[in-house]
Amino acid sequence: MIDILFASHNKGKYNELYEDFQSFGMNLIFDENFKSEIEESSDLLIENARAKAIDAATRYEMYSLGDDSGFFVEALDYAPGVHSRRWFGRETSEDDDLRNEHLLELMKNVTNDEDRKAYLISRFALSDPEGNIIDEEVVKNEFTVATEMRGSNGFGYDKLMIPTDSHIEKTIAESSLKVCGYLVNYKQGEKKTIAELSQDMKNAINNRGIIAKRIYHKGVLK
Repeated sequence: MIDILFASHNKGKYNELYEDFQSFGMNLIFDENFKSEIEESSDLLIENARAKAIDAATRYEMYSLGDDSGFFVEALDYAPGVHSRRWFGRETSEDDDLRNEHLLELMKNVTNDEDRKAYLISRFALSDPEGNIIDEEVVKNEFTVATEMRGSNGFGYDKLMIPTDSHIEKTIAESSLKVCGYLVNYKQGEKKTIAELSQDMKNAINNRGIIAKRIYHKGVLK
């Protein structure tokens, strides 16, 4: 099994990736003491993901997976965007609920679900131990922004993110039978925020785990 360091201290993201990487013979490692020396300064998600992957790979001399995600809300001209954690100021960067409250306040007059559409875009970069980027991937999920925070199993904007039917249908088309089962059940039930779902259902809907399948089938790991 090939070891890959997840170049992040975000345990929530790691939980959405770990099982799928294991199923394809890749041991994704989360180090509680890991701290990236890279500031997410670029306005491009992929550049931030590359920088984190290369930094971790060269310091730890092992394969490393870097990522960066952004939440893009149509009604806010696609803000918060790339710098979603710091968009409301650095004082909110470690307070998810405070950021969610600010976002809800800005959207209090947007009442139509179609006008509350948003996208979570995640970019991934995989580096070999020498610091060469050997693969890049993207996952784009479509949501409706809820009118209030709901749920406790989440991070970031999960308490506001309700998956759209079009996203569920698109994800089913690319997913395993196990994941499809979760998603079909979701479509038949109540529309919940990501933070109201079980971890298995969250993993299926956010679909970050598809990255492991893509890396495996490309054969980039030797």
